[in-house]
Amino acid sequence: MSDTTETATDFIEFEEQLSADLRKVFAAGKWLAVSEGAAPAIGLATRIAATANRSDTTATMALSAFGGDEDASTSAVHHVGLGLPSPSNLLEGIQTAQKAYESLPEEAQAAVDRWDPDGLARAVLPFTATARSVGGRRSFGVTREEWKQLEDKLAVIDIWNEAGIEVAPFEIVDLSDPSAGLNSHERLATQQGSVWAVDNQSGWHGGADGTFWIRTGGDVADFMTSRRGRNERARVMPFLSGVPCSVHGMVFDDQTISFLPCEMMTFLDTVDSRFHYARSSTFWRPGETVRAAMQSAAERVGDILRRRVGFRGVFTLDGVADEVSFKPTEINPRFGAALPMLHQLNSGQQLSMFLLHVCVVEGVLPDLDPRELERWVRFKMSERPEARLMTPVSHAPGVSAAPATGNVRILSVSRAEQSIHSDDIRFVSSDADVVGEGATLLGSFEWRPRGDDEGLAFIHFEPGSLRCGPPLAPVALAVLQAAQRRWNIGLGELTPACTAA
Repeated sequence: MSDTTETATDFIEFEEQLSADLRKVFAAGKWLAVSEGAAPAIGLATRIAATANRSDTTATMALSAFGGDEDASTSAVHHVGLGLPSPSNLLEGIQTAQKAYESLPEEAQAAVDRWDPDGLARAVLPFTATARSVGGRRSFGVTREEWKQLEDKLAVIDIWNEAGIEVAPFEIVDLSDPSAGLNSHERLATQQGSVWAVDNQSGWHGGADGTFWIRTGGDVADFMTSRRGRNERARVMPFLSGVPCSVHGMVFDDQTISFLPCEMMTFLDTVDSRFHYARSSTFWRPGETVRAAMQSAAERVGDILRRRVGFRGVFTLDGVADEVSFKPTEINPRFGAALPMLHQLNSGQQLSMFLLHVCVVEGVLPDLDPRELERWVRFKMSERPEARLMTPVSHAPGVSAAPATGNVRILSVSRAEQSIHSDDIRFVSSDADVVGEGATLLGSFEWRPRGDDEGLAFIHFEPGSLRCGPPLAPVALAVLQAAQRRWNIGLGELTPACTAA
């Protein structure tokens, strides 16, 4: 249910004009849809065709770094897979794919050339990529390298200062000086310890990789030794109590708009002493004062990004919010994964926020009213909250993995909503017609294997399944723990980071 008095019909004219403008852009020429995996590449190609209102698939091609044509056997979209070995982690995959985009293997290059013999197609890449072209086709709306440099957690401090945003105490530590590191930890640590964010000397990092939870002074020397040769410096902050969160801004030629805050579903692995990032939720609602402060901070940061590096499009301002304040921890000058990707229109079609973003980067929507867009996106996020959880898990050898896509629905037999315990969770097959008296349909569970003993667990929460307000991470963890018992999947010893006090 929307938090505003506006209704969907208030935006019919705006949606029709925006859809027409996007259709005009993507109906022109051919489009190469690029991503790390086959499924997202094919999904992007399909979304471009739908936005262009094209019934044929010849004007779009999907290209993925990992996975061959066998991963796209049921798709009508022509797909070229580079077939690179599956990466061991998210960041390795992003970095490996980036190199592959810039220099395609001979066979893949030939396939692209056959599809686009004139060489005039444009490439739409993932928001993590910065390649200026793919297979000789110019990138469209791509993240620029000078923007990417501001993802360094140490480089953004003066932007916060210029924007007048209150930040938590911090110190910059030379990782070759253990005594200085220990002193910083002892000065800044709370009861939960300190948080260290390393520089980008070894490349971009995100999704909690490159950010470390140091619980005691005894952990400092071991951590600093482990990073030596990979990083030179780190930013040390106290462990902040509150909700890990993000607010998105969108930068135009003459102004910056902002959207609603999102919860970053982050857990603490209490055995390995690390952060465990599992995507995001828009069910969470901070207090009005904190919400307004986050939006104002994002708009000021966006204005600075425009002046400094000519930034355009969506960016994120991440941090931690408690009941009275928001403290930033990083800036991501690119489209953010927490922002809902698709919005349902009055017409029944769906509008892609990512395709809108790349068009704003390119400056091809001159008639778009930024403030009307802001009003519309805030309404959509409020009207239809969503949560997308993805986390790597393992399972014991010889034990059947969890069912694949669409086979499991998640039920809760608790009436306590955000106080749901793992014992309250039930899993039923998707052909079950009756939820049962006193049970609530929370969403769906999916397992995707990645090798013999690893996989990815996905949870999609139904928009109307829970009331908006409290953090969703405790409920998400309850579902994961129930799945852990049901299918013997390995999670580690996790607790929601938002419960730390």
